Amino acid sequence: MKTRGLLIGLLAVAIFGLCFSTTALAQPAWYDCTVDQAGPMGSLSTRLFLTHAAETPVWEGSQEFFIPQDRAKEFLAVALTAIVNNKQVKVYCDLGGPRLNVRAIYLKK
Repeated sequence: MKTRGLLIGLLAVAIFGLCFSTTALAQPAWYDCTVDQAGPMGSLSTRLFLTHAAETPVWEGSQEFFIPQDRAKEFLAVALTAIVNNKQVKVYCDLGGPRLNVRAIYLKK
């Protein structure tokens, strides 16, 4: 009986330690950016190259981001409008994964 209790206790400690030892992914957030490039990448994806427009940028230089294919036309319209009119955009993006994704994009005044 003591052995079973000890094993359950060790298992609980191991699970607890595993839960808190994994690195947390960055939560999606809003960023003010300059659009450097925008366009389709073959038929599989559409990309934006964005520079974070902050005094202390989260990323340095132009960074590649991917746009969801089901919203590619709308996102590209905003990005190209920003480029043509020399405007910034506000993007909601996920920096925590292996592939950087834009979830929303708005043209700034």
